[in-house]
Amino acid sequence: MNSIFIKLLFCFTAFIVLSISIVGALSYANSSKRLLQEVKKSNILILKQTRDSIDKELTRINDICLKLALDNRVGKASYLSYEETASNEDIYNDISGFLNSLRETNDIASNIWIRFNKSKNIVNFENVYREDVFLKEVCVYKSKVDWEKVFHENYVLSSIGRQEIYFNYASNPVVTFVRSIPVGSINPTATVAANIDEKMLSNVIGAMNQNAPILTYIIDSKDNVIFCNDQQYQYSGDDRFIKGILDKYAPVASDKEGEINGNIDGKRLTIEFTSSNVNDWRYITLIPNSFIASKVYDIRNITILTVVLSFFVGLILSYILATRVYDPINRIIGYLGIINNNRKVESGSRKGDNEFLFINNIIDYVYSENETLRESFSKSVPMLKEKLLNDLLDGKVADINFKEAIENIGLQLPFNMFQVIVFEIDDYSSMAKNSKRRFDMGVTELIESIASKVFIKDARVYAVKKGTDKVTAIINEGDSCEDIGAFNDFLDKANKYFSQNFGITFTIGIGKAYNGYENCSGSFIEALFALKYKVVKGQNTIIHIDEVSSIPQNIFEYPIESEKHIVNKLKSGDMQSIRLMLDDLFSRNLSGNASPAMINNFFNALVGTLVRTVYEIQAAIEDVFESQSDLYNEISMKNTIMEKKDCILFFFGEVTDFVNSKKSSHNLKVYEKVIKFIENNYERELSLDNVSDSVGLSPSYLSLVFKEVSGMNFVEYVNRYRISQAKILLREIGLTVSEISERAGYSNANTFIKVFKKYEGITPGQFRETYKS
Repeated sequence: MNSIFIKLLFCFTAFIVLSISIVGALSYANSSKRLLQEVKKSNILILKQTRDSIDKELTRINDICLKLALDNRVGKASYLSYEETASNEDIYNDISGFLNSLRETNDIASNIWIRFNKSKNIVNFENVYREDVFLKEVCVYKSKVDWEKVFHENYVLSSIGRQEIYFNYASNPVVTFVRSIPVGSINPTATVAANIDEKMLSNVIGAMNQNAPILTYIIDSKDNVIFCNDQQYQYSGDDRFIKGILDKYAPVASDKEGEINGNIDGKRLTIEFTSSNVNDWRYITLIPNSFIASKVYDIRNITILTVVLSFFVGLILSYILATRVYDPINRIIGYLGIINNNRKVESGSRKGDNEFLFINNIIDYVYSENETLRESFSKSVPMLKEKLLNDLLDGKVADINFKEAIENIGLQLPFNMFQVIVFEIDDYSSMAKNSKRRFDMGVTELIESIASKVFIKDARVYAVKKGTDKVTAIINEGDSCEDIGAFNDFLDKANKYFSQNFGITFTIGIGKAYNGYENCSGSFIEALFALKYKVVKGQNTIIHIDEVSSIPQNIFEYPIESEKHIVNKLKSGDMQSIRLMLDDLFSRNLSGNASPAMINNFFNALVGTLVRTVYEIQAAIEDVFESQSDLYNEISMKNTIMEKKDCILFFFGEVTDFVNSKKSSHNLKVYEKVIKFIENNYERELSLDNVSDSVGLSPSYLSLVFKEVSGMNFVEYVNRYRISQAKILLREIGLTVSEISERAGYSNANTFIKVFKKYEGITPGQFRETYKS
């Protein structure tokens, strides 16, 4: 027995120590790795945010330059010579005023000016200058810039780098952007220049990693440094440093975005970079690995301390566990000795191996003795199951006893809600003798089998016979189980199966769902009450308790044909027709002689129609009415006839809105199919007939749907689309109008020209000439 204790102590200690060591090592490695990843991920996110902030400002600069490039006055001034400057002074003054207004409304640019190539004049927000005067006296660029090359090359929106300028009696570092005029021309006639104050870049980049030794660079495609925050840290502003990094890691850094681990000047760094979305700039950060590694030192120290403490605690726990495991073994041997030979076995009288063998033999004996009891219980389970289900339906359940009972016999009722369905056999007495015997023997198992194939996860279904002609199904479902489709599918499959295999049909009564198995009997009573409505609805029907109102005390006029018409209009979403029919019923039933009981019964009948229609369109009451789940209670709370009318009209309106929303979704899908067909076949002959064949709808219905969604008829849309494609072809050189009309889907050029002029106001030839000019 002592040897068992030593083995247990050794095993527990080894297990605890190894487990703690392995978990500690894995936890440290995983935590360190995740922390490093988060630091790098956080930095690249900050870098992207910085890039996006600067890109936003660059987009504003581009918009300003584009406005100037597209301005008629700028375009006219670009063709004026120096000699024509004096006679066109108003144009230059207007441009100068325009520049001033742009500068005042856009604080991004500290200075905006335009250089006209033909006159060699420069206009800024203050005045018109000769080029040499402006660049040498007004706005002096201290670094050497090849302005002739800048003015005569074609630029979209390009940076010529960081510049030191002297302007307005002050020297400021700026970043200069240029854009050629006119837009898209190979030979520019003018150039727009805009200066961004370097403080903007400094403010944006300075906001990131304020307390971290992270170096951030902005460079252009020629590896020129646009901006750097290195004056705060250990590196100098020498451009050779970042260029050396780019040369060393050029194959990787040429990617649009990424991360590089490098060794620079004996220091290990993590280099992260991303590219601008609006120009050729790249954003690069250099993070010292020592800064990143410092983040994991605390995790390492805590892990080591935890492992050491756990080791000593583990020794104590191992001793306690070994003692607790050892003592019961000794006591078990003593107790089992009484069973074996009516005397208590003394501690230590047997060797370790024999104790476990002794326990095993006694357990085998007890198991064999109880096998008979298990077999007897298993034979009784079906009978006990039927008894418990009948008690559940009859309301004979005690809270604690019932829970214990269902666990013992294996009934699974895991959900809160209970709902009862009663299947009443139509013409049970006329069933053939053999069919009746086969039906009676396995009906409950068959219904449970059908339900298990439909309700896979959301419900449990058990069936029990109640009387000779009724089978009751108990559905246990969750609070959120509102799958009407699965519910109806279960009923349809059950009816179909028994009709095909036994030649019988059911009339089905359905009670409401209640919370708690103690209320299951209420749903069963409601299902039986619903079956009484069989005399009205007929055999082989499904009757929900929501359809059955209280028995009327007075007779009201509500013909079955009127109800059918209302149901049909509800399904089609025609609220206008429903209003007319309801007004007619109101006038016939709500006269001065109507009693309160008859009025309530009349409106309950309308609610029954409404509820029946909702179930027929395979929806749930909660799907249509978000705030009202008990419509009968809602209508009964209204005190006046006018309030009841308004309430019933609101209910019908909600149903028609629900139906129409489903129709709108369908119409949009049809419209998208038609648009795709037109885009793929506009060059061929198109008509409503061939398009309707492709989507499987009639031409008249398709035309109605297309006009409702697009706001224009089918022919107008086809013509507009063909003209848009023709305009693209007219911009190409080498295609005649006749060829273009054929490619656009017109049978002859005359028809094409007429349609083009109708929508564009000019002929195709005039459009082509306008585009060329």
